[in-house]
Amino acid sequence: MIEDSNYLPPILPPPQAYEVPPFAHETEHFTVYTANERLSEVIGERAEIYLDFMIEKLFAGRSWAMRFPIIVYTTYNDYVQHGAPAGSGGVTMPEITGGIRSILLFQLRPESLLRAGSSRSGSGGSSGSQVWRYGIESVLPHELTHAVISEFFAGQPTPRWLHEAVAGRFEQTRDHYGEAARLARKAVAGEYFRMRDLFDQKGYPERVALFYEQSAAVVLYLFEAGPEAMHVFLSELAAGNDHDAAWAAALGIPKENAVEEFERRWVEWMKVRYIKDLDATQDGTDVAEAVKSEHAVFRPSVNEADTFDNLEGWRQIDLRSLDAFMGVGTSRKDWSVGGGKLRCSVSGEEGSALLGVRMNETAPVAVSCDVKFLGSPGDENQWFGFAQLDNDLNDTNVEVIAPLPDGAQHKVVCLWSDDLAIYVDGTCRGRYPAFHVTGDAPDIDYPLALVAYGPVEIQDLRIASIEEFSEEPLVAQDTSQTQRPEDQRRGRRPRRERRTRPGP
Repeated sequence: MIEDSNYLPPILPPPQAYEVPPFAHETEHFTVYTANERLSEVIGERAEIYLDFMIEKLFAGRSWAMRFPIIVYTTYNDYVQHGAPAGSGGVTMPEITGGIRSILLFQLRPESLLRAGSSRSGSGGSSGSQVWRYGIESVLPHELTHAVISEFFAGQPTPRWLHEAVAGRFEQTRDHYGEAARLARKAVAGEYFRMRDLFDQKGYPERVALFYEQSAAVVLYLFEAGPEAMHVFLSELAAGNDHDAAWAAALGIPKENAVEEFERRWVEWMKVRYIKDLDATQDGTDVAEAVKSEHAVFRPSVNEADTFDNLEGWRQIDLRSLDAFMGVGTSRKDWSVGGGKLRCSVSGEEGSALLGVRMNETAPVAVSCDVKFLGSPGDENQWFGFAQLDNDLNDTNVEVIAPLPDGAQHKVVCLWSDDLAIYVDGTCRGRYPAFHVTGDAPDIDYPLALVAYGPVEIQDLRIASIEEFSEEPLVAQDTSQTQRPEDQRRGRRPRRERRTRPGP
C-alpha cells in the first residue's frame, strides 16, 4: 500500500533534481526510497542479496566500494514524470564519468503492457494496487547488473552485446537454460551471428532479438566455464584488451583465433542444451514444430557416420597427375602422385602443407580417402585433415585435423556442411564451424584442401554430394581420448606459423 504519497525534496543535482518518495532505508551499498516503509526495507535487502550474488558470479567474490540510491516511485506515471524513459520498467542513470547516479523503478504493478510514448491521464492511471513483484525480482537485478558492470568498467567502453546479456542473466523470473535450449535449434543449424560479428557490433543489428538471445547464451556459457572465468573475461575487456585476449584468458586457450575456438565450443555446448534442457511440454513449443523436429534436418545433430556410409554417387578423384589439385602458397612442391597414390613429403618442421582439391560439388559434401602415415612411429607430426579455402585459394582458418594412430592405413572422411568434421575409421575426431560463402561469390574450384603435418600416402580419394542426411538416431561418442593430453584443452592441434598460408 501507499503509506505516504508526499514526496521529499530532491537528493540529486540537476539534471536529475527530482523529488523522491518519503521512506528512506539505508543498507551497506544503497539508500532505498519508496512510499512504504516495509517496501524500502525489502528492496534494500533484496538489492544486497542480488549484489552479493553478482559479485560472486561476475567477479569471483572480489568487491569494491560503490554506493548509490535506488528510487522507487509510486506509479508508472510518477516514474516517467521524474525522468525515466517512457515504456521502460526500470532505468540505470549513469554519471558522466561512467559511474552510477541512481536506479529508478516504480512500485505498483502496471495494469497493461506499456508502450513507449504512451500517455495516460492522472497519477497512477497506468498502475493497479498491487506491488509489482516482477519489478523487484527481475527489473531490479537487471538494472543493478547494469550499474555493477558500469562501475567495474569505470568509464571504459563496454561492448554493446555484453551489458544487456549479463543483465538479462540475473533476472530471477527467467528460464535461462530453457531459453538457451530453444535458441540451440537455430545455433546447431548455423542460424546465429558469427561470434566475431557479434562482439564487433557497434549498433543493433537487424535481427535484434537473435542478438539478445545469443548474447545471453554466451554469458550462460561463461558462468559454466568456472568460478574465475567471467571475472577474468571482464577484467581483460575492462583493461582495453580485445575479445581474443579475453577468451584466451578466460578459457585458457591460445590467443590466436580464440574467438573462433570459443565459437566451436559454444556450438557444441548448445547441442547439449538442446538435448538436455528443452522441455517440449512446458516451453511453449507448438505441435507442428515438435513434429517437424523429428526430421533429421531439425535435429541438433545428425548421424553423419550413417550418412556417408550410405551415400551414393561417389566421384573418384584422378590420382594419375596433380591436375586435380592446387597448392596453397608454395605447398604444391611437397606433393606428388604415382601408381594411383597421392603422397606428401612435408616434415612438419616448417608447418603443414595444404593441397586444394578440385570439386564440382558444393556443401553439403563428403570427401573420403585411405590415409597412411609414412613417418617414424611416435612422430609428433602424425596429423592429417582438411581445411576450407575461399574462392581466392586463401585459407579461412576453418580446419579439422586428427592424429593417425599408427602407420597402418585408415579410412578418413570429411563432412562439410554447417560444420567441417573429420572421421577416422568411423569415429568423429574433430569438428569446427564452417565458413559459409555468400551466394554471389564466384564459382569455387578448390573449396577444400588436404592438410598434412607429416609424410602421408593417400589412396581412393572420392567426393560425393549429400542430398539428405540419415534419419537414424545419433549415438553419442566419447572422443575424450582422441587427442594428446596437451591438446585436449583447446580441442584441436596447436597452430604453427605456416609457410604455406597466405591468409585471407
